[in-house]
Amino acid sequence: MNDLSDAVLQCSEEVVLTRHVSVSMEKGRKVDPRIERFKIDASITPITGEDLKRLGENQRVEGTVLIITPTRLLNAESNTCRIADMIHWHDADYQVGTVKDWSYQGGFYECVGTRRQR
Repeated sequence: MNDLSDAVLQCSEEVVLTRHVSVSMEKGRKVDPRIERFKIDASITPITGEDLKRLGENQRVEGTVLIITPTRLLNAESNTCRIADMIHWHDADYQVGTVKDWSYQGGFYECVGTRRQR
């Protein structure tokens, strides 16, 4: 298959990724999350109009962005208590909601991020 990761990198910029690498559980609650922060290259664009209509009802909010990156991003997973990755872009934080794996067909991941309110 075609590897499009070079094309993705040509139109990307450096952003900061925050990943929760472990979460302890105490009486069924998440406590003491350990995080890592590192820089990745990603192409990020706001989602508007027709693109928003394709999203599920719970994802249609202002501040939704499309993130395309050769780095595998992680969304929340309740059965393993995994916390979603966070991307810091243009002075705002975006939580990764959905991840489409195009790594075998194109060498990249297509993700939707939702702006976190401060």
